[in-house]
Amino acid sequence: SISYSITPGTRERCNDNIRHLRQLGPSGELLMKYRRHEISNAQYTDIYIGLLEQRKLTPERILDMLPEDCYLLCYEKPNEFCHRRLLANYIYEGTGVMFPEWVSEKQSRKIEQQAVQQVIVDSVLAF
Repeated sequence: SISYSITPGTRERCNDNIRHLRQLGPSGELLMKYRRHEISNAQYTDIYIGLLEQRKLTPERILDMLPEDCYLLCYEKPNEFCHRRLLANYIYEGTGVMFPEWVSEKQSRKIEQQAVQQVIVDSVLAF
């Protein structure tokens, strides 16, 4: 988990196979400013990356901290703007290593259903 704290129930869902790396998360102040809509996504991104740099957390150093075959977890849903995606992009831009989104089985089924629905819509529109 790279959040300020671990979401209730996460340890159980991960069978206690979880590491909490709080130093990879945003500061409480940054979170509050964002939640109060005092800063934009772009400002949040600049501040968050700046925090990583202040903490001397280079993409290479972060990779050394992470176990193999891990996922980055935080509070936000997959594919929503969040520091998890910012961190994944930061690591990718610095090292070429990608971190895919982790999704639950329920979320995975929903994504598959949406993809099938889109194929149907696309094929109807093609006629």
